[in-house]
Amino acid sequence: MNTYHRRYIFVDFDDLKKVKFKKLGKVCDRVYIFISADEESIPFQLVMHMQKMGKAVKWVLVEGASENSMALVMSFVMGRLHQKMDKAVEFAVLSNNPSFEPLVGFISKSGRSCVRVRREKSENESGNEKMKLEFFDKNGEEKKHSGNENGSDNGVAGILTEQEELIGRTAEETIKRLIRSGNRPSNVHLLKEYILLNNQELTLHGNVERVIKKLEETHEIRFDEEEIVYNF
Repeated sequence: MNTYHRRYIFVDFDDLKKVKFKKLGKVCDRVYIFISADEESIPFQLVMHMQKMGKAVKWVLVEGASENSMALVMSFVMGRLHQKMDKAVEFAVLSNNPSFEPLVGFISKSGRSCVRVRREKSENESGNEKMKLEFFDKNGEEKKHSGNENGSDNGVAGILTEQEELIGRTAEETIKRLIRSGNRPSNVHLLKEYILLNNQELTLHGNVERVIKKLEETHEIRFDEEEIVYNF
């Protein structure tokens, strides 16, 4: 049975050029591309395929990039996102550099699926090495991500935006906080105030309502006229 995952990929631009990037949009929801500030040209075909992925592509400019400094920046970004993101999101770093192994191991032990995909030699028209974008679970079965399986131009529809991720994470943290404190606001107005008090980043209009809707969609709460009924 295939297991569906949201997946973020982290890759050095030099490695990306060795990837069959037509397939890239089919195996991830977001890709972080780390590129040297001194890079003077990007292959046209690569640009075309990256444009099809739209906002799913994040370019990270690295000043004075050597192999070691590039790996350090990639590790920093992965670590920062690991602290912010829902742990249901899988991380994959595409690199033959073994220095990523300690980071991959640390993130994996922290409760998030994290893998390093290495480049292997394969037969192709140009005779160049290609990186195989195949992901397997512990049972050896191929894992697929939850985004667009057809690789079409509208593939960005399956991507979680940073704001959506914030809403989901806030909903989870609100449940944990309510369980710990035993404080259960009795109505929507009080619940809104409680969420805002503990999450100052939700100041944009409509965000608190989205958190409450998320709690309702996941059946953590339900409404009985004016009162809130908690299912935890």
